[in-house]
Amino acid sequence: MSRRIVVLDAAGTLLAVAGSVGEAYAEEARELGAELDPREIERAFGRAMRAAPPLAFGHLAPRARETAARGWWRAVARASIAEAGEPSPDFAFDAFFDRAWDRFARPEAWCLYDDVRPALRALRVRGAPLAVFSNWDARLPPLLAALGLGGYFCRVLVSLDLPAAKPSQAAFEAVARQLPEAGGDRPLPMMVGDRLDHDVLPALAAEWEAVWLDRSGLGHAPDGVLVVRDLRELADLSG
Repeated sequence: MSRRIVVLDAAGTLLAVAGSVGEAYAEEARELGAELDPREIERAFGRAMRAAPPLAFGHLAPRARETAARGWWRAVARASIAEAGEPSPDFAFDAFFDRAWDRFARPEAWCLYDDVRPALRALRVRGAPLAVFSNWDARLPPLLAALGLGGYFCRVLVSLDLPAAKPSQAAFEAVARQLPEAGGDRPLPMMVGDRLDHDVLPALAAEWEAVWLDRSGLGHAPDGVLVVRDLRELADLSG
């Protein structure tokens, strides 16, 4: 019998920023002579992310996508820094951005949740194919490899390479076409993520299965939505 492919989100599901983006940005700015409040940066970063257009550049040639991704993140970083307290006019923003870009490409900038490795091992023992689908850029596949997770996934799909980003239906449709044996006799993909709005509800709308990862146990799931508090619970749902 064909096994259901389990498609996992990345940030908030597999991994999290070590510390916070605000702390990381403030540290890099301090190296260049600017003192900024990491809490203000964190709040401004959240606002900038919510206001940003989709991180999706699949319409561009592959070589142009990294340039587009850097431009996207540059705009987010600039807005975050500006709202947190504009540094002096001679602040070397380009140098700051290059440092931040490189920092978040390195595994030390991230931490894995405790349930990730045991869950992936259990799913592999059960024979479930695994993939990742995340609103991210080309830094994600090598980052997962550096964290020791690369060998678990048959696909790592990032919105950078798609015509749309989550929660757009077009993004889920594009991912479905790239999954192994999509459209064959394999059961529907199962999307697993920590966000109802970006992962679970749009996956259900795309006629996938979906599981909400609510590690806090404090959320309220809509009727009919499967919920787990620990990724290790997935092994019993993936058959």
